[in-house]
Amino acid sequence: MKPDIHVTYYCRNRPPMPGAVPHNDLVEVECYGERIYVHDIDNMAWGVAVYNRELAPWEVMRYELIREPRKSE
Repeated sequence: MKPDIHVTYYCRNRPPMPGAVPHNDLVEVECYGERIYVHDIDNMAWGVAVYNRELAPWEVMRYELIREPRKSE
């Protein structure tokens, strides 16, 4: 049985709306309503999209996303 995976990607250049993020395996979306500074990525973002898988590198590039940094354990 696969463990539950939740991978968060920040949306740099547009709000996380249909067409602005990949829709396959999308679990959750949070739109901030405006671009805000996000300390974890040291960048501005419109919101986040959470997936139950790692996105392919081409998806990250095409949709201009930033993966949430992995937490060190």
